[in-house]
Amino acid sequence: MRQKWVARTAIVLLSLLISFVIVEVAAYAIISRRNISVQLPTYTPKLPVFWFSDINADFGVWHIPNTGFRYKKTCFDIEYQFNSVGARDVERPKVSDQPRVIVLGDSFVEGFGVDQDRIFTAQLEQMSAIPHLNFSTSGHFGPTQYYLLYDTLAKTFDHEAVIVAIFPYNDFHEDDLEYGKAAYWNRYRPYWVGTYPDYELTYYLPEIEESDYALRKILNPQGAATLTQFYLSRYSATFNLFLVFNQPPNPMGARLAGYSGYYDFSQADLDRLQYSLEKLVESADGRPVYVVTIPTREDFGYLETRGAPPLPGRLAQLSAQLGFEYLDLLEPMRASTINTNSLYLVCDGHWNDQGHRLVTEILLDNLTWYKAADADLP
Repeated sequence: MRQKWVARTAIVLLSLLISFVIVEVAAYAIISRRNISVQLPTYTPKLPVFWFSDINADFGVWHIPNTGFRYKKTCFDIEYQFNSVGARDVERPKVSDQPRVIVLGDSFVEGFGVDQDRIFTAQLEQMSAIPHLNFSTSGHFGPTQYYLLYDTLAKTFDHEAVIVAIFPYNDFHEDDLEYGKAAYWNRYRPYWVGTYPDYELTYYLPEIEESDYALRKILNPQGAATLTQFYLSRYSATFNLFLVFNQPPNPMGARLAGYSGYYDFSQADLDRLQYSLEKLVESADGRPVYVVTIPTREDFGYLETRGAPPLPGRLAQLSAQLGFEYLDLLEPMRASTINTNSLYLVCDGHWNDQGHRLVTEILLDNLTWYKAADADLP
């Protein structure tokens, strides 16, 4: 009797396993063939550490130092590696007797979806022989955080110039506390609160340990539903496909529909950005600061249908007022190719290798730092 029960149980379990494998293979094939923008499972036996976490009391989100992370989608499969200070960069000494450039930004600068040596900062270093220290991260990282990271961490490394890359599509939102309360309610993030120029630096949540992305929860995620989902996503295409069709509605979806930061920013948005840039220029202590704006794939279409965007003109005015050099990438990227889609990952909104290469060439051709540097540029 016992043998029959064991045999029946084994048959049931084997049937369930076979059914799961069939469903999993089907889900993986659907994601791959339709190029759905969702993470693919890696099925690796080692549980990974999440590639960004709310771990810094000054600026919130950052990478855990000396860790690695594999990220896979239908159009890329890359390994992130973070150095001893948590930057996606090679190891850098704090003291240097040669010119160096600090580069600040979000996931575009971090090089989401591309190998580390293909990021434009690495290519700038290769082509100019000038070290470019990449201090950037994914994880909802905006201009207030660019300044705070520079002032508290990046600035401690010897350097002669600073490049800060602004991504208008989400940088204005990520500096807006009211947006943050709805979209990032479970995150520890800094905001300028008040009206220009009378801002107070305010953190939401009040304690970093309250964040669902706090280091304690990252390393012991059993109690955090969001991180449990993250770990499940590493092992099941079925789970990831389920998430695609069962995402809760974005509480700020109406604000994002058809949004372009090149056109749809408010004066309050611009005031907060101006204040962060003022603080950054002040913190740079006379070093040249270069501000670059990054377009989305859709912004090229808006350029045709909505005309010249107002943001570059406003930032050009601020550059004269605050003393930084400004370069907008929208027009030179559009002028470089008849197919701007070829500059972006087919399964994601970030630049591909070709996009990073083009941005490297544009920066080398346009920023005063490279024109004036004593380097053998091509």
